[in-house]
Amino acid sequence: MFGLEATVMLALQGSAALASVRAFYPADIRAALRDVPQPRALVTSPVHLRALLQSDSDLPAADLVLSATAPMSRAMARQAQAGLAAPLLEIYGSTETGAMATRKTADTDEWTLLPGIALESHSDHAGDGESEPAILVRGGHIDEPVALGDAIAPLDAERFMLHGRKADMIKIAGKRTSLAYLNQQLTAIDGVQDGTFYVPDDVHEDEAAGRVVRLVALAVAPGVPAARILQGLRERIDAAFLPRPLCLVDRLPRNAAGKLPREALVPLVAAQLAQRHAPGFVIDAGHLAIAGHFPGNPVVPGVVLLDHAILQIGAALGQPLDVAQVGTVKFLSPVRPGERVEVAHQLHGDHAGTASIRFTLRAGGRDVASGTLSTRATLASREASPC
Repeated sequence: MFGLEATVMLALQGSAALASVRAFYPADIRAALRDVPQPRALVTSPVHLRALLQSDSDLPAADLVLSATAPMSRAMARQAQAGLAAPLLEIYGSTETGAMATRKTADTDEWTLLPGIALESHSDHAGDGESEPAILVRGGHIDEPVALGDAIAPLDAERFMLHGRKADMIKIAGKRTSLAYLNQQLTAIDGVQDGTFYVPDDVHEDEAAGRVVRLVALAVAPGVPAARILQGLRERIDAAFLPRPLCLVDRLPRNAAGKLPREALVPLVAAQLAQRHAPGFVIDAGHLAIAGHFPGNPVVPGVVLLDHAILQIGAALGQPLDVAQVGTVKFLSPVRPGERVEVAHQLHGDHAGTASIRFTLRAGGRDVASGTLSTRATLASREASPC
């Protein structure tokens, strides 16, 4: 409905021309904007707009940016306005109602209803006593009142706050929020290109038994330590909703419409949790080697990584490693305090009664170091194992 309204219908009603190109990738969008004469409007969504803003090239100026399909953070809206030199307007609506409200996201979190549209509360006595009243929308172009599936808090007759889908509402330790809000806070952190929170199916809150929901979060943030992202979340959301764990991934399995189907997230989350449950090590900020390495930009020293890798490989093989020589070691990416480091190793014996071990260290989904070790005793050959 957003695409139909904001391109076909808006162009017809406003005597405007609609570009026929299918601009999907950032380079396509830049080219289309350059080719369309001014005044010109860019109709987009937060997923595609984020990709466009993260591209390196300068953006042609627009005269208006329209966005819908998911709430946008204020920081992203301001970035879009600066990059495209145009005001950004968000549209709130649904397939059943069409457009209902707009907001200038860079300036406010509040939504303003379109002329003639009104909201009204409708009590639902079938609930459990904790459910909020249903919100109906009526008037204007809406023929019959429609019950909205979103959690809405009216401010006055014209303005309201949107707290996300009711189906996305979660309760942890007596506190409520929405997954949409959490996702928005995650992707608003500097360096996070994409991200989402996830509620595991097999975790149920039982306060009487002391068991609460533990959220999982996935983030695409190349070069950004997980500890920094968690600190950013602590500054934005209640501690009850902090992810346990936060997993760094290369990409999220979005479909062609930019959505994240749960069935696509299930195997990704399962793989990440299985990986995290494997043995590994974390060097925290209190380690003695961190203090001088380096002030203001802490990095785990390579010798500390190597020392812990040797201990982990020995533990995986069931015996301490008597290392005779450290072969060529390449440090490929810095490791920050608080990042979990995994070790993959492969064992090779030789005819001199020694063994050679090839190892790779990974953190946050990237290779951080690799090399070889020679031991003074032949070790039992085992399959390469992550730890």
